[in-house]
Amino acid sequence: MINLLQSQVSIPRKGLQAFAIAIVASVVTLASLGRGQEQSQDLAKYVYRVLYSFQTPPDAEFPLGRLLLDASGDIYGTTRSGGAYGHGTVFQLGKKTDKVLYSFTGGGDGDEPVGDLIRDEAGNLYGATVAGGKFTYGVVFKLNASGGLSVLHSFSGGTDGGEPLGSLIRDSDGSFIGTTWIGGDLSCNEGLPGCGVVYKVDVNGAFTVLHRFVGAPHDGAYPNWERLVPDRAGNLYGTTGDGGSSDGGTVFKLARNGKLTILHSFKGGANPQGGVVRDESGNFYGVTAAGNYGNVFELLRTGKLIVLHAFNARSEAGNNPVNGVIRDRQGNLYGTTSDGGRGYCNIGGKHYDTACGVVFKIDTTGKLTIVHAFHGGIEGAFPNGLILDAAGNLYGTAWQAGRYNFGTVFELRPRF
Repeated sequence: MINLLQSQVSIPRKGLQAFAIAIVASVVTLASLGRGQEQSQDLAKYVYRVLYSFQTPPDAEFPLGRLLLDASGDIYGTTRSGGAYGHGTVFQLGKKTDKVLYSFTGGGDGDEPVGDLIRDEAGNLYGATVAGGKFTYGVVFKLNASGGLSVLHSFSGGTDGGEPLGSLIRDSDGSFIGTTWIGGDLSCNEGLPGCGVVYKVDVNGAFTVLHRFVGAPHDGAYPNWERLVPDRAGNLYGTTGDGGSSDGGTVFKLARNGKLTILHSFKGGANPQGGVVRDESGNFYGVTAAGNYGNVFELLRTGKLIVLHAFNARSEAGNNPVNGVIRDRQGNLYGTTSDGGRGYCNIGGKHYDTACGVVFKIDTTGKLTIVHAFHGGIEGAFPNGLILDAAGNLYGTAWQAGRYNFGTVFELRPRF
């Protein structure tokens, strides 16, 4: 199984390779997993629909980042490979047309976009690639409404960071803030060159490093699949997969003046991933890879950590959450697991005895229900991060399977 995944998606660098292998490693055990304790399911309460199945190049293939939904209902996203040159795409799924807006060449324009997109009022799209660029360590790019791409910053892999695995957010002044997986303070070496940075770049390409992570025990290391969360005062909140007092990862606050505070240090092996969401009271919610199967946690503003759900190898609620959670107006959490779930998984005609990932919901009482279990084939397999529209519809991508085995875009619409 892992050979199938690796043969279809190239992994360019040691840093990203180590992280990607951690994501897919548990897939190897799919065939050997048995059925576990039955979990409550909301399957009947949602209608699942495949909006698009990616095809062979020059179409896009293998989506990883969250989707972007505009006011007209058009969907935008990125794929890690595919396109005219095989190095990834920006795509649009519209009411009138579905098309690849840009195909990366793998050169100076970037290679392998994996994060989320941001769209401004003029229709320009902004994002990042984990490879390519002038120094091959990734870029931050702007794609204008006419399809022209410009590079705002090429990462060197040095003090400015490298491999921007984290997604962008927009600052109050219109600049973009993100994280890199490696680079920064090169004296920090927990196995990779540098432990990552938080950076800021404006629309003209002016670049600033806001923080260089220095690792355990007093700082975090390796922010991954990160999407920082700002508060009204301009402070930023996020997670690192390593570092902290026990080198198990952190939840951190980066103040507007540049001071970093660790809000929580996880025990070794926890490895929080995908950032956090913050509620109106200042509590945080996220996921970790703890125990190889992962959990969903709540970090109270008092500093107390509560595990809302612990996944396990035999769980029909899935296991291995890697994309964080989102939160609706009522306080319910939604997320995905890349493995597990009730039923079977069909990849390339091979059947495994658990599903290939789920969409789950945790309500305000802490009860977890399965919104959808993926079974491969036409519907897709191994879901990524979710977005939620104002009507309560969920949208996401599945990394693999689909009609042509290159992934899908899906919608989950609640029945009222």
